[in-house]
Amino acid sequence: MAVQMAKGLGTTVIGTASTEEGKALVKASGATHVLDHITEDSMEKIMSLTQERGPDVIIEFLANVNLETDLKILAPYGRVVVVGNRGSIEINPRLAMMKEADILGLALWNALPDEYEESLHAVEAFLQTGILHPEIGEVLALEDAKKAHEQIINHKAHGKIILSID
Repeated sequence: MAVQMAKGLGTTVIGTASTEEGKALVKASGATHVLDHITEDSMEKIMSLTQERGPDVIIEFLANVNLETDLKILAPYGRVVVVGNRGSIEINPRLAMMKEADILGLALWNALPDEYEESLHAVEAFLQTGILHPEIGEVLALEDAKKAHEQIINHKAHGKIILSID
């Protein structure tokens, strides 16, 4: 969703994934460039693609693994938006200070009611304009919710899983 929205607003999107299937999904979502998850080679490529400046915004899905690297490649005055994390990490705050970077933790459940409603209107507008087109994965019956959860946890879900109520 973030890739589609950013691309729809005219930005250059550099997406990463760890599998060929994942990279194909990121590309299909509209990413301008798709690279392997953060490696030395992909860090160099990201810097090259941004004329050695680094990305202005990084949406981070696995902060406990990638946050330090994000801060190393982030553009000056950039922002890392943490939307996923699976553990602790120790970073050197100087990395954020040197770039005057913002690190923002984002969790939908913290949104105030008016902010939540505003976000729904924004998503609706993106859907109506055709900018946002969710990639639907598997459709499962509600009683298969456990299977859906296991697919997500085990990285076997591709696209959005729909739980159907008959």
